[in-house]
Amino acid sequence: MNKIGLTLTLGLLGLSSSAFAWNHQPPTFAPVNAVPQWDLRVFADARQFSLMAETSGRLEAASVRSVFLTLGSYFQPWDFIRMGVFYRRQWGVRRDSDWVFPSTQWEWAAVNGRGEDVLVFDLTPRVLLPFLPGSDWVGELRMRYEYNTFGSLHTLLFRPGLRYFIREDGVPLWQFYGQFEAYVPLNYGRSLFYETWTYLGAMRFFAPWVQVGLYTALRSRNWGSTTYYT
Repeated sequence: MNKIGLTLTLGLLGLSSSAFAWNHQPPTFAPVNAVPQWDLRVFADARQFSLMAETSGRLEAASVRSVFLTLGSYFQPWDFIRMGVFYRRQWGVRRDSDWVFPSTQWEWAAVNGRGEDVLVFDLTPRVLLPFLPGSDWVGELRMRYEYNTFGSLHTLLFRPGLRYFIREDGVPLWQFYGQFEAYVPLNYGRSLFYETWTYLGAMRFFAPWVQVGLYTALRSRNWGSTTYYT
């Protein structure tokens, strides 16, 4: 192993949603709600490979705790492109079909204990942007395919982003970034984008292998009719 790295990021998310349904839309799908999120990653680099273990979570509502555990590796054949293959186990992720009518009223089904398995394939080209002020701007476009075995859900993800680095003697001290992320459902949902995220954040390099950051994000999700409610 060439090095082992640690990345910790803490976030404040704004969650909002809209509904593609006639009546009985989920009451939590209305104003923007601010919720905390955390993300811890450990990297182990070996030549062109970067092994990664990641755990993250967020408190979406008083009774909903979403937790994610990801294992896999990035492979960088060239400086300008990176590929990755990952397995993710996740718990407490709400789906449209979790809005149910079990007896006398509509309500959310309990999901905290429900586990899901997701296979992830990632491709991210990057390019330096010397025409921008300064000399440390990087543009990127993350493209990701996800297959969730729960319900056999197929999703494409596109995340264009812009990063700016502040360096001292060639060593990065700070990274500032903005990103827009769109989830395109291939076999579910009722809109082109099932979910979108907008990120603004900063990362501090305390050593080449230790990074700590903060970010804020706004998520918008389009809720649609399901087999339970049409």
